[in-house]
Amino acid sequence: ESGGVPTGPQWFGMSRETTRKVKGGICAMGIFSTLLVYGFVQESIMTQDWGPNVKISSLFLVMCNRITSLSIAVLAILIRGETLKPVAPFQSYLLIAFSNMMATTCQYEALRYVSFPTQTLGKTAKMIPVMIWGTFINKKSYKVKDYLVAFSVTVGTTCFLLLGPVTASKKGSTEVSNDSTTTIIGMLIMVMYLGFDGFTSTWQERLFKSIDV
Repeated sequence: ESGGVPTGPQWFGMSRETTRKVKGGICAMGIFSTLLVYGFVQESIMTQDWGPNVKISSLFLVMCNRITSLSIAVLAILIRGETLKPVAPFQSYLLIAFSNMMATTCQYEALRYVSFPTQTLGKTAKMIPVMIWGTFINKKSYKVKDYLVAFSVTVGTTCFLLLGPVTASKKGSTEVSNDSTTTIIGMLIMVMYLGFDGFTSTWQERLFKSIDV
């Protein structure tokens, strides 16, 4: 922006401010639609009955995910003419890669035990691990109001989940397991997911603030 006035190309005779808002809306729609398809396909793969003694490996799915992401990222870097040389220390990338890999693995694995809507609602509790990691890693301090909001959201989500079935069902089967052991395992995996995912976002924030990545 220059002097508070948005700059950049205009679309179809619209003002730059309107063009910026339209672009933002398109990007937001792209994120929502992509995540919707991603979640649907993810749950379909993990809950599909692939036959006797056939079990989809969460680690294999993570590997496919990372290979695809790496290929697209390298292509984008080459197209934009950016360097492939690491800017941050190698150990910083290693920590993010490990925690992100563990979070994604837990995310896939949890779908064996809890439904996708349950998993999505459970992610709203991410504020708590992010605040905990932010306190230890980035030395952040939060107001009492912030803790109350995070606690209220978590409690509200938990109460909502407890009102109905939370476990996953196999595709092609109308049977939904409400076994308490299955539910507990699914919830424990979700807690692990939230912990690793919270660390990933917190460490990324630290990296971007300390180094021009």
